[in-house]
Amino acid sequence: MTHHHVAGNLIDLAWKSYHHGDSSSALQLAQEAYGAGEVDASTASALGFFLLAAGEHEKAYPVLLPAARQWPRHAVLQWHAGIVELHAGNNASGIELLRRACTIDPNLHEAAFRLAWALHDAGNLDEAVYWASSALRAQQSNSHYLLQTGWLLHRLGRHEEAINCYRQAISSYPEGAQELGELYHHLAECQMLLGEKTAALHTLEEGLARFPGDSNLETLSAQIHWQSGNQKTAIDIARRLSAADTESVANWYLLGAFLQDSGDWQAADACFAEVQKRDLSHFEALFRRAQIQARERRFVDAHWLLQQVQNLRPQFEAASHLMIQVLLEMQQATDARRLLVPRLRVD
Repeated sequence: MTHHHVAGNLIDLAWKSYHHGDSSSALQLAQEAYGAGEVDASTASALGFFLLAAGEHEKAYPVLLPAARQWPRHAVLQWHAGIVELHAGNNASGIELLRRACTIDPNLHEAAFRLAWALHDAGNLDEAVYWASSALRAQQSNSHYLLQTGWLLHRLGRHEEAINCYRQAISSYPEGAQELGELYHHLAECQMLLGEKTAALHTLEEGLARFPGDSNLETLSAQIHWQSGNQKTAIDIARRLSAADTESVANWYLLGAFLQDSGDWQAADACFAEVQKRDLSHFEALFRRAQIQARERRFVDAHWLLQQVQNLRPQFEAASHLMIQVLLEMQQATDARRLLVPRLRVD
């Protein structure tokens, strides 16, 4: 029997082992086939796949990349080589290999799914939605494909189309799936962006009935209530969130912003102080606290806070304008003029 037939038989056995759940034997058999003599595209592809399945990306790299170059029309090799390139951080090369795989064989739907996420991460949303839609057309009830396509349409501002995908995805995921909470959030966000606030709140109620206390759903609910003029409800939700997780910077900031904007500046200051204890890089909280200190005529405190904001966001114009006012109140006219003059020239 030739080396080629030996390798082929071993690969057949490897696939049988894999499909029976014995991935360890599958990998061992593929490695034996790879070392049995002259390697063909199918052997390299199979070994690469089993190495990827085992999480051995570094070992898969020297198998798949040379093989992908040697057999550029072998779609599965291009696909798997693209995966290891992405894992190695070689995003442009990984995208090109995945794109080639999907072009050679449009039926590689999982490759198209992975390509779409890679393009999303690279900021190429238009091409990403093309490949995501291609995979979804072939498997219209695939929950992962529905979620992906919905998210990409969402990012592109095509909210009505995204809503359709999200609704189908919610129906297709099994009860308790982690993705469901995310889907309710995305669906409500699209509804809100379309001005459908009542529908968005109903979506969030459904989501919270299935995932009680989900902080992302609660936060969006608070924001929509606030935008709808239901300030008390929004503040009550924000209070509940900050009480449930006292270490959450986002929760303290949300409550502080609502309180400040409703006129309760003293209570808001206490919230922003909690943010400041935990995260000195949160420039929005620092700026809002500076506003409160300036309003209370605590100009030294306001000045220090604004210095932190300007270090974090030098181009934040609102902070610069407030800094000029604070410096003038502190009788530091020269420093105030230094900030003011360049702005007058631009105007």
